[in-house]
Amino acid sequence: MSAELEKLQGSWKVVTLEVEGREVAAGFFGGAKIVVDGEKFSTVGMGADYAGRITVDVVSEPKRFDVLFSDVPHAGLASLGIYELKGISGRFVWGLRGRSGRRGSQRRREAGMRWRGLSEKLERRSPRNSL
Repeated sequence: MSAELEKLQGSWKVVTLEVEGREVAAGFFGGAKIVVDGEKFSTVGMGADYAGRITVDVVSEPKRFDVLFSDVPHAGLASLGIYELKGISGRFVWGLRGRSGRRGSQRRREAGMRWRGLSEKLERRSPRNSL
């Protein structure tokens, strides 16, 4: 496992959620989390549970991840994204399903930055060794 993938290991609580730059009410995703264990990831509390494999690009900037969903409802589909980590917090920006080849991204606008795709601000809840 790469050192970069090692940094993603553990359980991450979803603190805020945006879709195409619009904030989603906390009631929709309250209690949601992402778990990365080795090359496997899972999400719970986002309306459906998701699972699959995650790979990271250790060279690109911003840092990139690709996921391949293994379970229903998106088995066999992929999502491309970018991420950033700062201590115990981070952000995942996922390309939306159905827009094949589009990676989550960041766009400038007058009022500041806007996320394209599904953006999750995260806080680490537990490292890998305590999952």
